[in-house]
Amino acid sequence: MEPKVSVIIPIYHPKREYIDRLMDSVARQTIGMEKIEVILVSDGDQSQETKEILSSWEERYPENILVIYYEENRRPGFARTLGMDYARGKFIAFADQDDWLSLEMYRVLVEKAEEFGCDIAGGHSTRDREYRRPVAERTYTGEKEVLWEIQDSASRKKFLMEGKLGGYWCSIYRRDFLEEHGIYYPADVTYDDNFFGALTRFYAKKVLVMGEYFYHWFVNDQSISIRQDGSTYFDRLKVELLKLDEFKRRGFFGEYRDEIEMMFIQMYFINTMHAFFWHLNDVPYGIYKDMCHNVGREFPTYWHNPYFHSGLDEYESAAWCYYPTIYQYYRDKGDQENIQILEKVPEKVRKVCWLDVMEGDLTEVELTWFKIIYLLLPSP
Repeated sequence: MEPKVSVIIPIYHPKREYIDRLMDSVARQTIGMEKIEVILVSDGDQSQETKEILSSWEERYPENILVIYYEENRRPGFARTLGMDYARGKFIAFADQDDWLSLEMYRVLVEKAEEFGCDIAGGHSTRDREYRRPVAERTYTGEKEVLWEIQDSASRKKFLMEGKLGGYWCSIYRRDFLEEHGIYYPADVTYDDNFFGALTRFYAKKVLVMGEYFYHWFVNDQSISIRQDGSTYFDRLKVELLKLDEFKRRGFFGEYRDEIEMMFIQMYFINTMHAFFWHLNDVPYGIYKDMCHNVGREFPTYWHNPYFHSGLDEYESAAWCYYPTIYQYYRDKGDQENIQILEKVPEKVRKVCWLDVMEGDLTEVELTWFKIIYLLLPSP
């Protein structure tokens, strides 16, 4: 019998306590393990310890678990795409080895996806530093459930710009939808989910986003996506350029150029600079200059993108400088320490917004001051 959900999990030198808690949360899903297929893809890890961990689960559920080994380490994107080739479920889901699931996740999402005929159904995730054995209860975010029905280019554009998805890890995807459109993850890079998720947005016709937490993302300081050495953050840039090439190859630029331009600037430049500011002690100035060059090469008229003037706060905020708001905030609080820092900011930087930063004419010192301003932004 065809399983309802195929869960694909890349494996690379897992800690037994982590993979055991993830697999425990999969095995105890209220949809029933008999309706689940688990595909464990060992990403170039053939260590004896890993084989023992995976074999123990395969022996426990021989009809439901498939373990795949391959010799070369190609990163999680390759493992996920390979797992999709073997999947038999009506829906495909993805999980990472350090995390765990709400026990209601697959039952609720499958029921909703079948009720509405969705290509994608998902919810949200939480970040956790401690593990509590999950129970069959539902936890809500307070946000409304949203069903996106994309019928034409106008509704597609709105979805591209405003559709808030919780991420690949807390969603399920109809398998024949992914196969029909050749949607995949790129190999040999981190942030491969940014590529996969963007492709699904250009093809999905029905997407349900529930106001519910389904996935527990374990904050592991040694995971490849949040390491402090900076090496993985540079992969964000590679992935966004890969996305551009794929969008061009698939012919999306004619109808959705403004949207692609805005998505590229947001992900390639602004979000990546945020990551550099928060996670690296020193802003990589040479890479910043390369980023500015690439934005100008790919989108030389980005200043005129209509989304910068659309009234959508997250995009409009890129077109104004932070300094006056931050200065007034700390002045109202009477925070003399931060006021003294802000008063040292060079005059040029006081007037800089994200669009100015992308011009690439800031010196390394000026860019460091912009980082200081950004890190002083009040928490929402």
